[in-house]
Amino acid sequence: MRSARKGNHGTKEQAKLRGKELLLEILAVCVAMASLVLVVAYEQRARAPAQGPPPPDSVQEGIGIAAVSEWDPAYISVYYPRTENEQVDRAVRAFVDEKIAQFRQGEQPDSKGSDELTVSLKVTRFDDDIVSFLFRSYTHYTGEAGGRSDIDTMTFNLATGERYDLASLFRRQADDYLQALSDLAFDGLRDLAFYQASELERSILRRGTAAEAGNFTRFALDGDTLRLHFPPAQIGSGANAADRCEIPLGSLKHMLARRFLSPRRGGIAPPEPEPDIDELEGQKLIALTFDDGPHPELTPLLLDFLWEQEVHVTFFVLGCNVEDTPDTLRRAAAEGHQIGNHTYHHKNLTTLGPERRRAEINSGAALIESLTGQRPTAMRPPFGEYNKTVQAEADTPLIFWSIDPADWRTRDADKTYQHVMERVQDGDIILLHDWYPESVEAAKQLIPALKAQGFMFVTVDQLLAARGGAGPGEAVRKRPVE
Repeated sequence: MRSARKGNHGTKEQAKLRGKELLLEILAVCVAMASLVLVVAYEQRARAPAQGPPPPDSVQEGIGIAAVSEWDPAYISVYYPRTENEQVDRAVRAFVDEKIAQFRQGEQPDSKGSDELTVSLKVTRFDDDIVSFLFRSYTHYTGEAGGRSDIDTMTFNLATGERYDLASLFRRQADDYLQALSDLAFDGLRDLAFYQASELERSILRRGTAAEAGNFTRFALDGDTLRLHFPPAQIGSGANAADRCEIPLGSLKHMLARRFLSPRRGGIAPPEPEPDIDELEGQKLIALTFDDGPHPELTPLLLDFLWEQEVHVTFFVLGCNVEDTPDTLRRAAAEGHQIGNHTYHHKNLTTLGPERRRAEINSGAALIESLTGQRPTAMRPPFGEYNKTVQAEADTPLIFWSIDPADWRTRDADKTYQHVMERVQDGDIILLHDWYPESVEAAKQLIPALKAQGFMFVTVDQLLAARGGAGPGEAVRKRPVE
């Protein structure tokens, strides 16, 4: 009996031992599987961009957020914007790639993943098109006592892809803008307690805000504010030194380029003041005029180009076309272009009876006034046809032209360009039509070429104001210097 009990007992002990061994084997398999899952997930995350949400203040309409994230051999986390403009995206991605490449040059071979690069993103806007990107970076390498911080900025026009440097914010003749920025930045920061406490820090501030282009390469536009950013130690050596200065754009209005005088939202900007007539004295003046519009598609494209070129022209519009494009007319007037009357239906005024003639003139003028708030100060009779009766009834000067490339007939941008360039002189009034794509293309060629020859573009009103004026009914074809 004893031996039987002993055998039984041995069997139970063996079973318990076997159960423990089986449990350990199952746990080992689970641990191995869990480890494998973690390794795969880690490798996938190391190869893929981060999918987490971007910083809340980086989200802007029409701008997405992308990221580069790695954990091996170093920790890299870089946020950057994605837009609908390929040119902008290429420039931003080139900046990101260069930032990462510079970081990798300093990586330590035995860092064991402790080297670090992080770049955050902040987005601000001047208006619908112009946007600034602010990148704050932090770099740390194994064995260093502390990391390094830096700031980079980029400002773009999302519509054109153009990147703006600081100089492009100012008029070409505003060669003192650096001194103005220097004075505003120093005066805006010197009263802070940090700089009041030390003469050394004030001297660093003075040096870091001196009127040198290299001191103001980092900037961002935020509504009506120009924000100057400074990297560590440029304007102070202490932890409490300022790293930026905010300057109201209004304080720089006298020297800003026209594009940056007023934010442009919804395609419309407030009207800009006409240049002082004294500024036109001694200049080679030329008036570019466009007839028969507004065209629903071509005129807005032309306005975009004129805005970028900082050029004002005169549009002689037809009332029947204005009826279909009132917003385009408002935009043209708001952006500083002169709106002239070309009648309502483009009828030959010399062949109409008195009532019909007056209706053609007055209905066109009244429609323009209702949309812009200003009655037109110039009229161009259709086909250039007029007589003494038309002159007597006109309440504005009759504006004709001195150069007619017949763009409506040739429909050839190169021929239009050549015709004008071979004949253009000071005081000319050039006739084009914003109703044909070839004419708009010709204008895009002519404006830079004429600028290069020293011509200044003015509206017809500005040309007349600078060259002696004109009375109601007076026929005007050009206005050279007398």
